[in-house]
Amino acid sequence: MRFMPRHSKRTMAARNRRPIQLACMLALFLTVAGQSSAGEPPGPSQAKSVSKATNATARPEPFPGGRFILERGDVVAFVGGADIEAAQHTGHLEALLAAKYRGLDVRFRNFGWEGDTVHAQPRDFGFPPLKVHLQRAGVSVIVLQFGRSEALGGRNGLSVFVSDYQKFLDECARQTPRLVLVTPPPFERGGGMLPDLSQRVPDLAEYAAAIRSLARQRNLPLVDVFAELGGTSHREPRLTDNGLQLTPQGQAHVARAFARQLGFGEL
Repeated sequence: MRFMPRHSKRTMAARNRRPIQLACMLALFLTVAGQSSAGEPPGPSQAKSVSKATNATARPEPFPGGRFILERGDVVAFVGGADIEAAQHTGHLEALLAAKYRGLDVRFRNFGWEGDTVHAQPRDFGFPPLKVHLQRAGVSVIVLQFGRSEALGGRNGLSVFVSDYQKFLDECARQTPRLVLVTPPPFERGGGMLPDLSQRVPDLAEYAAAIRSLARQRNLPLVDVFAELGGTSHREPRLTDNGLQLTPQGQAHVARAFARQLGFGEL
């Protein structure tokens, strides 16, 4: 049997330790370099990335002078009751706004819910509330239309309507200050055995006036659909087939009235 000289064993052991020593030195160097760069101010590319992130999360400014205008990348939410909810099935209003602001990558989200009022927005158990949906969608503009269902309760409910609408607007303003108030379209005769809801139009006029007042107080853009369609004198064009629920043709008329109120009319 041959034995390896003692000095050869020492040489091999030293060689085996060299990779370990090199690895330790490299790890130490990387640690020190990382600590040094962490304390340095960000370079131009890093600063640019931080700036973009800050701008993306910046809170939008209110409409200048209370004048409605959409900006690049806006996410517009429609909030209200049955009329707003039904509007998503025809798309007239979204089409008019998209055509007016084409090229700006504006997106639209309809959060209308049949039965919603300024007093309550009931949802099934476990279904997120409206404010959560607004946050998740990154909404920057909220278009609100209320008052039609509430007006069916008569003028005695007007003061509560105003109070609850104020609270609801305060809640929406936590998401964005860019709010737009819309007055509801007039009621019509139901026809046949259906009730004549046109008799409720004077009450609805009071609610529309209250909405105008809220818009003035808060310096918010107002889209006065009620007045644009004739108000208490409304007869034509026909908007509903039962006096209450808008038909697709009625939705188109309301969308055009909305556009005329904003000053761009037919496109």
